Amino acid sequence: MIRRLPRVVVLLALALLLQSQASMAAPMAPASTGPTRLEIPAIDLDAPVEPVSYSLVNRKIVWQTADRAVGWHRSSAMPGYPGNAVMSGHNATRGTKVFRNLDKVKVGDTIIVTVGGERLEYVVTERVIFLEMFVTEKRRAENARWLSQFGDERLTLVTCYPRFTNTHRLLVIAHPAGSEADNAVTPAADLLFR
Repeated sequence: MIRRLPRVVVLLALALLLQSQASMAAPMAPASTGPTRLEIPAIDLDAPVEPVSYSLVNRKIVWQTADRAVGWHRSSAMPGYPGNAVMSGHNATRGTKVFRNLDKVKVGDTIIVTVGGERLEYVVTERVIFLEMFVTEKRRAENARWLSQFGDERLTLVTCYPRFTNTHRLLVIAHPAGSEADNAVTPAADLLFR
């Protein structure tokens, strides 16, 4: 008897596979290194970073979260290299609530990621909020694209929104300081609802 997997599981698995292939194609730092610190001066955030991964639970992808740090998704790009470096954190539900003030970050704010002792500076270029709970599998798959790889170097920070719930996701997207994307920042990119 052949069982069909739900479409969202197949789409998310495909997105992860494509993300892994894109990450392998991009030049990567040694596997033993990874980001160790995340700073956002505008909200007085200075936090350690830990690698996190995902597992399949009941045929659904479940992301691990770092309870006492920012979590860097190991299957995403290494900061400082082409691709989408994805980091997540709690806003108010448990642990240190490292991203409790992420909703106060604005387009144009600076984010600093430390990798291998080097401080990489990013500038926030976009903020996005989308509904994650009570949506169709198709919509969840569309939402997952924000965590997939892109052709440029970018940093995507993810947390639940609003505070004390997990119905929506808030994404803060940043590009390297001085890049074309940084120079194209406009107020219209601030807080887009999808």
